[in-house]
This record gives sequence, structure tokens and C-alpha cells, in this order.
Amino acid sequence: MKYLFLSFLTIALLHPMLSQVTGRLTYIEAVNLNNVTLEEGELDDNIFQLLFSAQKARYDYAGGGPAHKKIGSFEQRNEDKLDRRFVFYQDRKKHELISQEFNYGGPHLIQEKWPDIPWTIQQEEKIIAELLCKKATAHFRGRDYTAWFTPELPFNFGPWKLCGLPGLILEAYDATGQVAYWFHSLTFPLPADSPILAPSEGKRVSVLERDEIIKTVSQKRLMMLKARLGSNVSIELVGGKVNRIELSFEDLSP
Repeated sequence: MKYLFLSFLTIALLHPMLSQVTGRLTYIEAVNLNNVTLEEGELDDNIFQLLFSAQKARYDYAGGGPAHKKIGSFEQRNEDKLDRRFVFYQDRKKHELISQEFNYGGPHLIQEKWPDIPWTIQQEEKIIAELLCKKATAHFRGRDYTAWFTPELPFNFGPWKLCGLPGLILEAYDATGQVAYWFHSLTFPLPADSPILAPSEGKRVSVLERDEIIKTVSQKRLMMLKARLGSNVSIELVGGKVNRIELSFEDLSP
């Protein structure tokens, strides 16, 4: 179910003061990198929140979810509980993005420049939660994204690292269907004492250093799995790559 806690009159009245207010946008995050069949309702607990103001935003897990999940006929421990423990913090004024990730030997703090995503705004429009949205497309970190943003809320943020459009991103997905962020609810404005805090815990590494850490840890896990299953079983990373949201880093130089 979708919830909306604002009115167009409220937005109009607040527009001159937008730089002083904060809001909360929640998404159903559907990241299905292994293309498994998801059962109805399985993503109901995958609620992530974006706290945003004119200059800052913080995207993280909104809480909830079982300790186990069922995928097809398999019951498995919800290892992605650690995958959900991440924070993506953006500061427009400082032109920086700080990620805090706990899996793969974390916590790590990864600092990079605010992403300069080459968006192309298209002609298509649609309504999401009573807000007029425009379509934009871009290639970023190895994936082709479509985003629906609303100029009626002129904040340049969105889910994960997607940002830089002239309006808040309410919905986004990639061309493969492996990554999607669906609108869930919007609360605007929030109380004045709603700070947007940068993460501080973790070892500081670069984006490319973090990428190497993930590859190394994944190879170690693969070797342990091979040892457990025996020499008669052949397992390897397809193409030597780890299946992740970010497939390449063409916008970064080593």
C-alpha cells in the first residue's frame, strides 16, 4: 500500500523554504542479482528510507524483516541482513558521497565524489502518488537505468547512489530487472529536529579498494565452498566477477 502525507498546497507554501526542511521517502528495494523466482509478498520487508533536505540525503534500511526468507522451495538464512546494513550519505555542498558497508569484512567507509550521472530527460510522464513525474535514463556503473522523478519536489536525490536530477526520484530500475526501487511512502516535511547524519564507523577505503576487497573475500569463500563440497564438484565465479549492483567503474580512474 502506498501512503502520502503532504498536499500540493503544503508544497507550494513551503517552496521558498525548501532549503530548511527535511523529508522521508521510503522505497521497496527489489535487488535480485541472481534472477531467482520471488514469491508474492517476499519483498514486503525490504523497505528502505531516504532522508533528504536541499543539501543532504541519507539512504539506509528502514528496519524489519525475518531472520529467514523463502526463495522458491528453499529456506535459507537471511545472509543479506548484513547486506542491508549499509548507509549511503550524500552532501551536495561538499560534493561528496560516503558509503558505509558492513559485509565483505566491513565495516568500511567509502568516500567518493558526488556521482555525475549523465541523465537524459525523456518526454514521457506519469503520476506516482499524485505527483507528476518525468522519465530520465542513464548508464551508470555498468547498468542502464530508468528513473521517474518529480519536479514538484525539487530535491536532487534518490535511492542508493542515484541522484542529480531536478527533482526527487520516486522510482528507478535497471534494464535487466535485477535492480529496482519502487515508491512506498512519502512524509514531508519532517519535524525540525530530524538530522541527516553522515556515517562514521569503519575503515576508510576508496571505491576501487573496496571493489578489490569484495573480489578477494569472494574468492576465499569460493575456495572454502570447494573444499567443503569435494574435488568432484566444479564451482567458479562466472567471468571471474562478483554479482553486484555496480558492474563497472567507468566513471572512476584508478
